[in-house]
Amino acid sequence: MDKREKIQVVEQLLRKYTVTKTYIDNLHADIEEYEALLQLPAVPKVPSLSPANRGSSEPISEEEQEYLVREEMTENVRKKQKELRKIEPMIKRLERSLGALTETDRRIIETRYINGYSWPMVARAAYSSEGYIRKRCAVVIELMADMIWGPEEIKVQTFF
Repeated sequence: MDKREKIQVVEQLLRKYTVTKTYIDNLHADIEEYEALLQLPAVPKVPSLSPANRGSSEPISEEEQEYLVREEMTENVRKKQKELRKIEPMIKRLERSLGALTETDRRIIETRYINGYSWPMVARAAYSSEGYIRKRCAVVIELMADMIWGPEEIKVQTFF
């Protein structure tokens, strides 16, 4: 991914930050609910399971229904955990990057991208001119891209 693509991804992550963060919170809540339900005692056992080869009109036993429901819940937990593993690390990187910014830079980014304010409103929120805010915003987004993926080129000064 080149620098421009990284910057575009950071901008997209910031614009969708609130929605993504809420989605992550909802995934965690869903997992907790499923795990709580899985901790409940199962339906009382019946003397035997119904035969495997039964007609389509014959209902399955309560124990079999409970087993199928628990299997489905377990699979849902796995799917939600997989989804979390996919999106949560990037949001955490984004949050750490936001936390590393100065108060003014963070205010610029939050008001412009997360809250979707216009440039004049961002300038008022950051107590700065609109021209400065526009220039600074581009610099800060590039800085955040470097924080998230690492700088593409680290210049090392040598003394020879």
